[in-house]
Amino acid sequence: MPPRILDALYLALLTLSLPYWLFKAATTGKYREGIASKLLGKAPEGLDGRPTVWIHAVSVGEVLLLRPLLGRLEASCPDYQFVLSTTTNTGYAVAKEKFRGTPVFYAPFDFTWAIRRVLGDLQPSLLMLVELELWPNLLSEAKRHNIPVVVINARMSERSFGGYQKIASLLRPSLEAIDWWGVQDQSYAGRIKALVGPSTAMTVTGSIKYDGVATERWSPDTNRLRRLLGFREEKILIAGSTMADEESMILDVWESLRQQFPELRLVLVPRHQERFGAVARLLEQRGICVVRRSQLDAPLDAPAPVTLVDTIGELGHLWGLADIAYVGGSMNCGRGGQSMIEPAAVGVPCCFGPETWNFRHTVAHLLEVRGAVAVDDARDLAATLEHWIRAPEEAEAMGQRARAFIRSQQGALDATAREIESRLGTGPEAQRQISA
Repeated sequence: MPPRILDALYLALLTLSLPYWLFKAATTGKYREGIASKLLGKAPEGLDGRPTVWIHAVSVGEVLLLRPLLGRLEASCPDYQFVLSTTTNTGYAVAKEKFRGTPVFYAPFDFTWAIRRVLGDLQPSLLMLVELELWPNLLSEAKRHNIPVVVINARMSERSFGGYQKIASLLRPSLEAIDWWGVQDQSYAGRIKALVGPSTAMTVTGSIKYDGVATERWSPDTNRLRRLLGFREEKILIAGSTMADEESMILDVWESLRQQFPELRLVLVPRHQERFGAVARLLEQRGICVVRRSQLDAPLDAPAPVTLVDTIGELGHLWGLADIAYVGGSMNCGRGGQSMIEPAAVGVPCCFGPETWNFRHTVAHLLEVRGAVAVDDARDLAATLEHWIRAPEEAEAMGQRARAFIRSQQGALDATAREIESRLGTGPEAQRQISA
C-alpha cells in the first residue's frame, strides 16, 4: 500500500478513535507521555557520533528480555552505539532504569513524516525488531534507505497468522524488507514462511526469554526484597501479572486458605501500573491489612498479610521468594496469559488459568514434564494451592522439574548475538568470515 494512503488511513483511524484515547488519558493518565515524540518523530538524546543500531521493543516484557543480549552486543560491538525505542509508558520507564547508558526514546507512530525524521537523525546501520512489530511504513522506509532489518525472538500465534493471512497481499512487500528472522520455534517459522515465502532468511534460534532469566533463587535483589518486606519463615504465595477480576479471585482463594494455613502470606503484583490504585482500593474495601511496596523506605519487622507490589520491574526478583505461585492474565481475561518462565526458572511450583495462548509452547512443555499445573477455575486453583501447601515435597519436585526444563532450553542468546555480530562485521563469526 502506498505510504500516502497508509498515512491517510492512519489519520482517519486516529480521528475516529480520538474520543476514546482522550477519555483514557483523562481517566487513567495513559497515553499522555511522549505523544509529541510519537506523532512527530524524535530521535533520542545522547548520540555520540558512532554508527547506530536501532532496537525496538514494544513494552516491558520485550525490554526486559534484551538485558543479556544488549549487554553482550555492547561489549562485542564497541564501534556501534545501540539505541532503544519502546511504545508504552511502562516500557519506557523500565528501559530508562535498566539501560542507563543507552539512549532510550519513544518509537514514532507509523506515519511517514515521523519515521523519516527518526531514520534521518539516526541513520542506523541496522534496525532490530523484537518479537514481531510489523509496521508497513517503517519497514518500507528502512528498505528505501537500504537499512538492513532483522527480527529477533520472532513469534506468530495461530490467531495472528489468521489475521495476517487476510491482508497477506498488502503485508508481503513490507515483510520482504526484513533481511533475517530469528524465530522461537518451528511452528512459528512455518507460519512466517507461509506469509513471506520459503526462501526468506531464517534461523530457528529458540527463545531468548529462556536465556534472560535467572535460575538461582537467591539473587542479591531477591534477598534485598525479602529483608525489606519482612519475610522469614512464612509460606508465601505470589500472584504475578494479575489483571482485572483476577485479584478478587485470588483474594477469595487466599482468604479461604488462610483459615487452614494462617501463616500463608500473599504478594500481589498487578500487571498494569494504571491499576495499582484500583487494586489498593479493592484491598481496603475488603478490610485486608496490606502494605504497598511503593511506600516502603525501611525494612518491616514482620510481613503484612498482603503485600501489594505497586512498582515496575521487580516481579522478576520477587519470584525467588515464592513457595507457590499463580501467573496471571490467564483466567477470564482474554489476554492469553503472562510469562511463567521466570518462576519456573527459579524452581517455583506455579499454576495458571486456561488462557495461555501467548505461551502455548512453553505451557505445553512444562505440563509435559510435570513442571506446572493448568487450573480451570477458582475452585481448581484453591485445590491446587492447598495440595502444594500440604505436600511441600511434591511442590518442590515440580519446581525442580520446571527449572531443569528452562535450563535445557537456553542457548538462543548466543545464536542471536552471533547473527547480529556477523551482520555488523564484529564478533567471532564475522572474524571467521573475514579470515576465510
